[in-house]
Amino acid sequence: MLAFIDLATKLLPDVITLPAIPILYLAAFGAQGADWKERLIGAAAGYLFFRLIADFYYYVLKREGLGLGDGKLLAVVGAVLGWRALPFVVFVGAVTGALVSLPVVVWKRRRQPDAEAEPLRRMQIPFGPFLALAALVYLFGGPELVQLWLGS
Repeated sequence: MLAFIDLATKLLPDVITLPAIPILYLAAFGAQGADWKERLIGAAAGYLFFRLIADFYYYVLKREGLGLGDGKLLAVVGAVLGWRALPFVVFVGAVTGALVSLPVVVWKRRRQPDAEAEPLRRMQIPFGPFLALAALVYLFGGPELVQLWLGS
C-alpha cells in the first residue's frame, strides 16, 4: 500500500509508517527469520541510513533531495527482515529504480519543449516503490540470491 501511495503522491505518510514500525516488528516474532536484535538494529539502521544521506544532501546542497519517508519505510523493512536485508534492499531498490526511471525521464524530457522541461537534477522520483519491491524480492529469496552472488 505504501508503495502505491508514494507512487501517486511522492509521500510516505507518517500516520502509516510510524505505527507500522513497532506493529510489524512485533508481528515478525511469529515468523521465521531474523532474531529480535537483528530486527531492532535493522529498524534503527534503516532510518538512520536515509537520515544521514538526507541531512548531508540538505546541508551541502541547501535543498531537500531525499525524503525521510524513505527512511521510515526502510525502518519498517529492517524491523521485519533484520539489518542483514538492508544492503540488499537498498542496492536492488536503487538499481531497479534507475533501470525503470531513467527511460521514463528520458521519454518525458523528449515530449516536453525545452522551455517547459524540468531540469533533470530537480525531477522527483519516488523511491518507496522500488524499496518495497526489493524487500519483497529479499523476503522470497534474497538470502539465497546473496549467497549465489557472493559465491559462497
